[in-house]
Amino acid sequence: MLSSLQGEYFASAKGLQLEVYFFRKQKSYRFSLKEGNKKGGRNTFTCVACHPKDDCIATGHEDGKIRLWRNFNHKKEYTYTTLHWHHSAVSSLRFTPEGTNLLSGGVESVLVQWRYNQESQRDFLPRLGAAITHITISPDGALFCTSHSDNKITIIQSCVKVSAVIQGLVKGESVRTDLMVDPRSKAMVLNGKPGHLQFYSLQRDKLLYNLDIVQQEYIHESGLQQFEVVKAAFDASGNWLATVEERKQKAAELELNLKLWEFDEQTQSFVLNTTISAPHEAQITAMCFCHVADSQTTMLVSTSKDGHFKAWQLATPARTEDEGPSWSCDFVGAYHGLVPKCCCFSADGSLLAVSFQEVVTVWSPSSWELLTTLSQPPGAI
Repeated sequence: MLSSLQGEYFASAKGLQLEVYFFRKQKSYRFSLKEGNKKGGRNTFTCVACHPKDDCIATGHEDGKIRLWRNFNHKKEYTYTTLHWHHSAVSSLRFTPEGTNLLSGGVESVLVQWRYNQESQRDFLPRLGAAITHITISPDGALFCTSHSDNKITIIQSCVKVSAVIQGLVKGESVRTDLMVDPRSKAMVLNGKPGHLQFYSLQRDKLLYNLDIVQQEYIHESGLQQFEVVKAAFDASGNWLATVEERKQKAAELELNLKLWEFDEQTQSFVLNTTISAPHEAQITAMCFCHVADSQTTMLVSTSKDGHFKAWQLATPARTEDEGPSWSCDFVGAYHGLVPKCCCFSADGSLLAVSFQEVVTVWSPSSWELLTTLSQPPGAI
């Protein structure tokens, strides 16, 4: 709901109706649209903005269109023109204080600046990181401000250049990784931006950084299946991070990547060391590192719905001195065709426990001998 034209009226929009109330006449006019059109457009109103000087109201719609309404103070004589760039619902509209430009935003994470009365001329500020939910402008028009669906505020200079970002705890779609603590920074680690892990300091109440795991441009399109970070684990010292990303296409098989990241002292962040494509034939259910501080070998174990657990070991290649150490599979284990759900090393690293439904199997990582089984019926562990 916004007022305009030196406070002569205010406009509000809901559903398929635009209502304009005139203060002098103490009368309101309603303008209705059909739910859809022949080309499949969805006309539901999503936002409204009034021009500060002209007899013009801008409305955003569910199908991404923007309408500029004029002459609406005579019920039967109103006209509107249509602008279209957004491919999904327009979430926010704002005119600049002088009315020379109209700003719009939506799910595409792009701020669009339209020239008023020259709407074919547009400026774009892309890659703002998350869907735009609100836009506001400083009274002098020097600064724009956008709020985003991931709990972020972006300050933008009117020349369409980002000058500051205020980021809270990143609000994502879901927390697939569960909550973890980075042993090194003591930051809480969980899903953040799509395809990323966020490192958030609870002591300082501040986002330290986002780590790009998937390393692919995220496309904002409903129904499009993209890689998600679904599992993550740290070793005891915080030197190594293991991540699992997956993508399930409707007609295709599940795509899986296991990635091992090494902490880099110089950049104070994690750097990708090894990517293992299709580490298992089905979803990975759990991962754990061997937490032994003075051990010469670093080991990661992963369990999967394919009925196997795998031990991955960090080893220096024998052939060349140029290559650094990388990860490879050291052992594949199974138990009576059952599905393993979780795994854990003993404190000294001499034992590995893997649960297969209601059975705990205990293995020796040095020889990969099955030492014993512990049964805990009924129900899976």
